[in-house]
Amino acid sequence: MVGGYIEIDVLAMLQTVSLVIFLPLFLGITTYNIILRKYTREKFESNIKPYLPALSAWGMVYVIFTGISANAHTIVSKPGLLLVSLMVWVFFYAFNYLISIKTGRRYFNRQDSVTLVFGTVLRNLAISIGLAATAFGVTAAFMVSLAFLFQGQSAAWFVRLNEKYNILPEKTVVEQLD
Repeated sequence: MVGGYIEIDVLAMLQTVSLVIFLPLFLGITTYNIILRKYTREKFESNIKPYLPALSAWGMVYVIFTGISANAHTIVSKPGLLLVSLMVWVFFYAFNYLISIKTGRRYFNRQDSVTLVFGTVLRNLAISIGLAATAFGVTAAFMVSLAFLFQGQSAAWFVRLNEKYNILPEKTVVEQLD
């Protein structure tokens, strides 16, 4: 995608990682501790925790909207880039699923295989966007932001297909040979 030698500003990348990873982590831990001072753990589990997935989903929508909005001029001026980007992501996810499924079927039970697939195929895209924007510029960040369109949907398809076609069986290939 980059197509050449690019200098990477390590200090800027560390600042981005700190801003994207450590600041939200610190704020999350601090917020959790403040909430537990006001509420009991049981109240937190029943009254507050059920709303956290919705907040997370809205945060993801915000990141997607921001990423695509920041690159609107690129999308309009270079429509071929969008098509190439989409093809790259389809290939990338297909390859990752293939390798993860084959490894899971060979070495792990079903539960561990599913964990392997989700742990390797589904990436932390917020971090990737920050790093891509810092190291490679806006176009690279746009490429990463497109992955948000595939990630959730591909996970849902994988779960459905796995249930329907038993892609990851209960026993590994090695256990079946024994």
